[in-house]
Amino acid sequence: MRVAVTHARATAVATAVALSTACASSGGGGATVDAAEAPPIDAAAGAGDGFPSGAISFFLSTLCPSGWMPYGEAVGRTIVPVASADDAGDTAGTALAADEERVHRHDLAVGVDLPSVSYAGIAGEANHGVARSGSVTGTAATGDGTADVPYAQLRICRKQADAGDRPPPPRVIAFFDGACPQAWTPVASSLHGRYLVAAPAGATAASFGGAPLAAGELRTHTHPVSASVVAPSHGIALASGCCAGDYGGAGTHAATATATPTTVDMPYIQLSACQSP
Repeated sequence: MRVAVTHARATAVATAVALSTACASSGGGGATVDAAEAPPIDAAAGAGDGFPSGAISFFLSTLCPSGWMPYGEAVGRTIVPVASADDAGDTAGTALAADEERVHRHDLAVGVDLPSVSYAGIAGEANHGVARSGSVTGTAATGDGTADVPYAQLRICRKQADAGDRPPPPRVIAFFDGACPQAWTPVASSLHGRYLVAAPAGATAASFGGAPLAAGELRTHTHPVSASVVAPSHGIALASGCCAGDYGGAGTHAATATATPTTVDMPYIQLSACQSP
């Protein structure tokens, strides 16, 4: 039995929100460092900034600014705003290695019904070259493939020092591994449970894609699958008719196929997303 499986490529339904603008504060240069290494400090940037202690933010720099430290818990992960501060700091999935494109695969269950064909002859022990009619099942598996999720690797740091005299820009979003600090307010619930995507030029802030992620959820997906089974012809010296029956008919037969749900495993850390006054 030969099984031909057509595995249609599908896009995993991401749950996302586009933010109106992507902005970055200035940062200094330096060698790339891992979060586990001794944290280098760029004393020229960030001194006296208005972000409160505990704020977590991305930086377009290889160094954390003065008063900030590398935030190792988020290395290799995207950030998903969480509704409850009790869930802030929890992670889901295995962290990405540097430049890793995460792969996944699907197992398939395949089944086909072979129609019955009868012949004018005697069914006996010598007839081993034909198939029995009825339901035939089998299995298949896809190869490993990437979901082609595009991403950028940025330095992520956590504020250690107290807020300086300069206030932060109004309505800027920062992340916290606990509740929002005083004067900062939680972002709109439409951002909760969604990957954050910088909006293209001319776009407005909007939520799109699938339903929001539940706390700690790794979203699964499946694919539509079409399959066929080819039963080759095998000649026997009998005329078609009665009464040797229940032989499987030759030809190509449509098959049912089900792809098992699989996660893309986009690792993330849940943090409170808070807006400055």
